[in-house]
Amino acid sequence: MPKSAVQSNIPQQWRVEPVKETSISLLCPACHKRLSFNTNIFAKGAATSVDDLTKTDQFVYRSYGQNILAFVAALIVYYYAHQWVNGEGAPLNQGILIPVFIAVIAYTIIKPFFPASLFGGKGIPIYNYKCDQCRADVFFACDGKSLALPALDEAKSREAEKMQAAKSEHLETPCNVSITRLPSMIGSAMDVRVFLNGDDMGVLKNGKTLDFTTENSINVLTVKYHADATTNSVTFNAKSGDSVRITLKYSGAILTVS
Repeated sequence: MPKSAVQSNIPQQWRVEPVKETSISLLCPACHKRLSFNTNIFAKGAATSVDDLTKTDQFVYRSYGQNILAFVAALIVYYYAHQWVNGEGAPLNQGILIPVFIAVIAYTIIKPFFPASLFGGKGIPIYNYKCDQCRADVFFACDGKSLALPALDEAKSREAEKMQAAKSEHLETPCNVSITRLPSMIGSAMDVRVFLNGDDMGVLKNGKTLDFTTENSINVLTVKYHADATTNSVTFNAKSGDSVRITLKYSGAILTVS
């Protein structure tokens, strides 16, 4: 495939997660084969090369600046909407339902107008790998510290997670799983929906915990933000009769497994 064709096929929506191991693991979107790479090959100045792995000239940028500016703009919209609904001088913590609704809509509309690269640093380089099983293009971004994967169509993403779970080892005794959303003023009124291996586990509210179980040794937990429909996922291993605790920091959609 010509380089220009490869560049045009690069996904535009990404989800970023930290790299905690010495290797990264991802699925081929076509044949669902699990692919693994040592993180050393993505470090700055690394000379190690892998067959069929090429570095593109594009980057994934974290949306810190984009989120902050959109949030500030939403706060301004909330203030004026609150004054309009409740009258000038009314306490800002009263009569918040309609102003919050208006501010959320404003946040969703305004956010795309701010470039993701704003305050986003150097960016994470995007790579293209030709799957050695089906020869499909597998795009991902990695710098040895962070891994970015394409934000797939939600239905396809749920289906891929279910297929991955089906291939994992079945546990004799279910493993308990809990996810706690850390209390935060940012997005406090916004819900987060939780999926485990593609199945809906329910809504996670600010400062609350969801408890459930899994019978799979390898699992994918995904959170979806109601505010702007963005998602983030984490893959974790489970042991028979054990417990896994996951925390979610709303700002940045940071998932931590312990």
